[in-house]
Amino acid sequence: MACFVYQPADLAHHVHQIVTESRRPLVAVAFWGSGIIEHLGLSLKVLSSNAENGFDELRIILNLAAGSTNASVVEELLSTAIELKSRGVNLTLKQLDSLHAKVWIGDKRALIGSANASV
Repeated sequence: MACFVYQPADLAHHVHQIVTESRRPLVAVAFWGSGIIEHLGLSLKVLSSNAENGFDELRIILNLAAGSTNASVVEELLSTAIELKSRGVNLTLKQLDSLHAKVWIGDKRALIGSANASV
């Protein structure tokens, strides 16, 4: 079933569902802004609790070359990756200079849009 997501709170809700309902979600979103990890429910606490339900990998592709991703978000994702690894969960970060996509793909649903990961 398709639905249209208009409000930022709805986007956060759908992203959170994709990540929490999937074993290996894939995120290809070019630009990430400050505060977005907590806003979307991608914090270490949430991801760690998902590990108990079979979640074993989160794959993220982002664009660092354009300069529109906040460095503190990248630092937070890297530190989260290290901590999750100790809990048996992989957080894979990849960088693609030409990326402009905004795609969240889970086991049961996907979100394709125009919104970057920013608050």
